[in-house]
Amino acid sequence: AISKRQCFLLVFRFRSRSSPRTLSTSLLDSMALPFATVPASQRPYCVNVRFEVQPDKLDQALSLLRGDQEGAHSEKGNLQFVVGQDMKKPNAIFIHEEYSNEDSFNAHVAADYCQKFFKWAETNPFTDGGAPVMETYLGEFEPKKRALTPGIFINATLSCKPSVRAEFLPKFMANAKGANNDEPGCKQFVWGESTTEPNTFHLHEEYEGKEALAAHSKSAHFQAWSKYSGKGDVFSKKPVLSIYKFLDLSKAAKL
Repeated sequence: AISKRQCFLLVFRFRSRSSPRTLSTSLLDSMALPFATVPASQRPYCVNVRFEVQPDKLDQALSLLRGDQEGAHSEKGNLQFVVGQDMKKPNAIFIHEEYSNEDSFNAHVAADYCQKFFKWAETNPFTDGGAPVMETYLGEFEPKKRALTPGIFINATLSCKPSVRAEFLPKFMANAKGANNDEPGCKQFVWGESTTEPNTFHLHEEYEGKEALAAHSKSAHFQAWSKYSGKGDVFSKKPVLSIYKFLDLSKAAKL
């Protein structure tokens, strides 16, 4: 079997991960996150992935992802495994996964159905510049099992300047709280800090459809966040935002 490190070196943009416990104690002293004091073993371990396959390889990719998703859903430690497609480019694929902790994620990576995808990825089925990018983060929310629900989804990465972290977090969290508590069409808004890059935050959002996403954009909490984040001196890198539609893999052929 291919080791986890080999998989990441061959397939993903591998980054040596710092210990989540070290991250929560050494990096967050100045502005602790809500779940910073919760042991890493009790926090959701989240994964966002994006890649683009060659169009004639799409059916193979979806078949392998179906097996991976079905296998993940049988795992005790898996909380969620969502796959989606770009709205205009169907060979652009996005994934969001949640596990009860990092050990559960490692167990998933070692499973045969996950290894099959890694081995297939070694054949270089991706477009130029479309090789998988994987981001990992500890969730700032209580772990719970989630059902698959169709809709419009978002994966995003936001990197704030260290100097604005103390003001950035409350404003960002107000938007997340508003989406989760005040928007009937928002089914999920989860986020957390990168396990590899301080002051980089990844998020996953799910909305019932285009109308619900539009309602989020018009909400007072989002407008306040948009006004703050649009000032021009907040981010150290350009935000990465991926909007995609839910993909029902039960319709994909099995290899």
